[in-house]
Amino acid sequence: MMMLLLVVIVGLIVAAVLSLWPAPGAPAGREETPDEPGPASANRPSSLEGVIVEQLMRGEITRRQYLRAVERIAARDEHRHPLNIPE
Repeated sequence: MMMLLLVVIVGLIVAAVLSLWPAPGAPAGREETPDEPGPASANRPSSLEGVIVEQLMRGEITRRQYLRAVERIAARDEHRHPLNIPE
């Protein structure tokens, strides 16, 4: 009984490894090369907050400038969409 269980477990492990192993001649995945630029919008942030974070990460703005920009965005959002408290 133990031998059968051991054979089944080893068989399952081998099947799992073989199912994840790439086939010969199959592409290993998309690798970007410096000569092959991706689409311009692929790495661009889709929101204003994302643009500001990207600027902060690149060192284009300081932490203080980042905080002020986020505060302005929050104030603008509050002005456009105020929180209505039901009575």
